[in-house]
Amino acid sequence: MSPSSPHSSPGDLLSSGAPACPSSSQAGVKTGGGFRAAGSLWRLACLALVAVACRASEGGDARPSGVILPRYQPSLTALADAVRAHDDEIARHIATTLEARLAADQARGIETEGTRQMLEGFQNILEGRRLVESLDLQLTDRPEAGEGRTTVILRARTKLERPLALRPGGALLRVHRRTLTPEGIESRSVRTIGIDDLSLLEVSGEWCEVPLASFSTTIPAGALATRTHWTLDFLAGQIQLGEEAYPAQEVQVAGAERVDLAIFLPNASLPAEELVRLADRGGAPLAALVERTVRIAPDQRERALDLLTPLVEGMTAEEIEPLVPSLRWLSGAEAPGRDPLAWRNWLRARARSVADSR
Repeated sequence: MSPSSPHSSPGDLLSSGAPACPSSSQAGVKTGGGFRAAGSLWRLACLALVAVACRASEGGDARPSGVILPRYQPSLTALADAVRAHDDEIARHIATTLEARLAADQARGIETEGTRQMLEGFQNILEGRRLVESLDLQLTDRPEAGEGRTTVILRARTKLERPLALRPGGALLRVHRRTLTPEGIESRSVRTIGIDDLSLLEVSGEWCEVPLASFSTTIPAGALATRTHWTLDFLAGQIQLGEEAYPAQEVQVAGAERVDLAIFLPNASLPAEELVRLADRGGAPLAALVERTVRIAPDQRERALDLLTPLVEGMTAEEIEPLVPSLRWLSGAEAPGRDPLAWRNWLRARARSVADSR
């Protein structure tokens, strides 16, 4: 267990001094009598051309030349469908087949340039996804020297042998904080911090780190524990391999969590069974149940819910009521509120979902 209770302000942000990300020029398309994808497919086609522009942003011309002939429309539509559905293996197969067809048609003097640029755009999207999927990105927090503050850090590496450069178009750091008192009273807060100047990440097979923000770790007066969860959402940007840049979208970052305990509580974690044994005795004080709950390690919370499910099943509403704060803390759920019987139904539904997933 480590203490934390973040209260951030604009002055808390740690400036990285990174240069601004280069912008991509917008691409156009000549449709002529050719490609006429409607709605979302047309928007995805435009995205493919922006992907061409991303590659051309270092000085090339991103504008497509030529027309997209009707003969290629079925293949492009199928490719757009596969890309939109994230069926990347199928999309790559369609792209490879279409590429070979274009090469043969070009040798016969058939106009292929507009279709080739559209195809290249989709291929760039697919390559960008492959590179993004090779990234291992995670948040962690590290206490600062002295007492009372911690720094949230982004750690990054790639599974590829060659280094990558990630240029996000900005990022949103979300801070979810929950506070629990000995009386079982819980308060929640959520805030979002925009990080517009995130450093250019030079990512290799070794971990690199970028500090994002600094937070206070002061626990509110009267609180038994605070639980803080950080998540980072990247805005669309670019990912670079060698001299080639590709779109970087839907970049996944593992979040970080930190639990703060009141100074009079031991820092040692408790197994889930400790809470279950106390609850099974009946008549346990609410404060004792809450104290054991907040000391359960994060990786033991699901086990605690598993063990409490059959116990709660045989309880009355009055017997379940003292466990409601523990169930809220362990699950992170809000929907059942304070109704004990609603929590019993929630545990039943959870048990069915767990069984169905096995």
